[in-house]
Amino acid sequence: MNLSSKISLALILVLTALLSLSFYYAKPFAIKRVNQSRVPDWYIVQAKMTNTNLLGHVTGQLTSPRLTHLPYDNVIHLQTPFFVAYDKTNIPWHIHANEGLAYQTKPKKINLIGNVRIQQLPGKGSHKARLTTSQMTYFPNQNIAETKQPVTISEPGTVMHSVGFKANFHEGVIKFLSRSEAEYYDAKQ
Repeated sequence: MNLSSKISLALILVLTALLSLSFYYAKPFAIKRVNQSRVPDWYIVQAKMTNTNLLGHVTGQLTSPRLTHLPYDNVIHLQTPFFVAYDKTNIPWHIHANEGLAYQTKPKKINLIGNVRIQQLPGKGSHKARLTTSQMTYFPNQNIAETKQPVTISEPGTVMHSVGFKANFHEGVIKFLSRSEAEYYDAKQ
């Protein structure tokens, strides 16, 4: 064996030994994966849903430009949701918010967040009420809502401020929780 063959053989043996040592002392190789449960598993664009009772009468509607389901929390994120709820005489209540989180719990609830606006549309027996608050929890199957946040309520001739309310849209009843103040004015002016 000539000198270059001996050097090549020695080099191969050294590399083999280094490779063996690197496998022995190396940490196990692991691929870091994104936690799949935190990644949305479905979404709907331009969603429009209608809820009916057992007789087939419309009890509510939801419109949203985008719904995204997050499986980690089993929650649906609603982008700028718009709800229509009806009272027992079919007068609609319009409910708007910047965003919403719909929980798949019992009872089903939706937390509405940011610039929440509720308006009772004109109709027989309507007070034409308009409510604004920063956040609210809405229970669509019971057609009720509640918040502990400050709220402003306006009707023709009256502006009220309160901290918190409970509303039953089906019955058309709103109960204020605390620190309620009312201002009266002539609605005709």
